[in-house]
Amino acid sequence: MKKNIFFAILLAISLVACSKTNTDSGSSSGLVYPYNDLEFLQNRFVHIDSLGNFVSRANGATLDKSDTTVLFIGVDSLEEAKTLFKTYVSDPTKVRDSGNSMTYALTDEQGNSQGTAVFKKASGTYPGSEMQLVAEVTFENVALKYVKKLYFVTNASWPENYYSAWAVGEVCSSTLLDPYNNNPYKRTLDIKFVCIKRATNGQNGYLFAVYNDKSSVVDFYMYKNARVTTGRGRTYEWPVYSDDRYFAKTVGDIFAKDLDTYKTFVRQTGSELIDDWYWTSTELGGYYGREVYRYNFCQNQENKFEWVPANGYANNKTGYYYYVVPFKTIQ
Repeated sequence: MKKNIFFAILLAISLVACSKTNTDSGSSSGLVYPYNDLEFLQNRFVHIDSLGNFVSRANGATLDKSDTTVLFIGVDSLEEAKTLFKTYVSDPTKVRDSGNSMTYALTDEQGNSQGTAVFKKASGTYPGSEMQLVAEVTFENVALKYVKKLYFVTNASWPENYYSAWAVGEVCSSTLLDPYNNNPYKRTLDIKFVCIKRATNGQNGYLFAVYNDKSSVVDFYMYKNARVTTGRGRTYEWPVYSDDRYFAKTVGDIFAKDLDTYKTFVRQTGSELIDDWYWTSTELGGYYGREVYRYNFCQNQENKFEWVPANGYANNKTGYYYYVVPFKTIQ
């Protein structure tokens, strides 16, 4: 009897230990650290500052000049529209799919309701245009800024003839700029980006870079803009994002489709995606003892730890910063 009790205790201890190990290392099903759904959805369409002011537009084109809060995205089918809708929410497993309609209940980190996003199949043309409707998304009791409604329309009926400045896997040189001159070390940083997603009708493409040089002392988060030159010799200046959970997950989801290929793409920039490295995403708190969300692009997993100055990056196998430049189709 005592022997059975002893083994029962051992089994219980083992189960607890395994449970803790799986939690600490992250999970591929569901979110380890919940997002604020409203903030996540907001970033999918319009980036705003801490005061709620307009910064830049993400996905969705403003083709109805009489109402810039109505956005449009080009697709080839209803299934493509449904797939895209699921990428616009933080946890696709929470989407309720009824075939031609879907709903997503938004919540904050504590589970409090933030309204509902509703996807429905649509038909006909958008009023005053020849754009063929595929689906529409409405936001019920969702406090989105600068977004009222989203329409998916056919690419064949898209009114603009634009193209992506870069193809997936194409490398380009860029200069990162600190327009406010806040960086005490370097006001500019020359860096190579690779295109990991081409721009399409109403959807941003993404240029991506990681900077793994630990010998260089740079305040990476100070850079606000990137000056990039296309293969046709045109130069554009677009916002550059780093230190951001939203973009970390966006990149991780892209890489998960074909990690080995994207590793090769990043290697062309002179950097490396290292399997057990995390790249810093959002930092919380003061300089000492602050919490840091970090993302492993190879495992598509997020982790959180308490950052310790000086040795924090090395001890936690953290690569320095990553950069994402969203770009639109151009004429």
